[in-house]
Amino acid sequence: MASKKESKEAPTKDGKKDVLEQMSQMHNKLQDMLGKDEPLPPLLDRPDLKPRWVAVLIDGFAAAIVIFLFTTVGMLFNYTLLNLFMIFGGVVATIYMLIRDGIYKSASPGKIAVGLRVVDEEGHFIGITTSAKRNLISALPFAVIVIYGVLNIFSEFIGGLVMPLVGILGLASVGAGGFEVYNLLKDRETSRRLGDHQAGTKVIELDD
Repeated sequence: MASKKESKEAPTKDGKKDVLEQMSQMHNKLQDMLGKDEPLPPLLDRPDLKPRWVAVLIDGFAAAIVIFLFTTVGMLFNYTLLNLFMIFGGVVATIYMLIRDGIYKSASPGKIAVGLRVVDEEGHFIGITTSAKRNLISALPFAVIVIYGVLNIFSEFIGGLVMPLVGILGLASVGAGGFEVYNLLKDRETSRRLGDHQAGTKVIELDD
């Protein structure tokens, strides 16, 4: 009786890991036979969320540094050039946040640091177009900075509307980000956020 009971117990974490490794190996062999795409390393599906938070912080910090550097240089000149440098830095940061998962082997610098990759529903690496669809919401706060710089340049024409408009846009971007987090926490079955569903992607964890 005891042996039957033990056989019904859930598989261990190592057992699940072995099954996923075998699936990944079969996937790579099939890709080799068909000559499609770059084979994926051994992977663990549905990674823990902590590495994903770390990856987001790394990427967000990198984008913020870009804006800070351009704005600092702009402060050496007049008010108009300050805003132009801020706009340019914001554009660079926004583009980075959009395409970051499609630049190199389907992972942003933050994801590379913690051993994550983004793949499509068939397990293939993604490109910059899919990355942009996936990261549209996470790029919004940096796009707001671009809008802020543009409104500042025309502040003499729109008067005191600059800060209210930027405040509304900022709150909207924060709300959208919060909705993303809510969907990610809610969908623990697949660990896919709203951007993943929109772009048809998922995050995997590499098993070194």
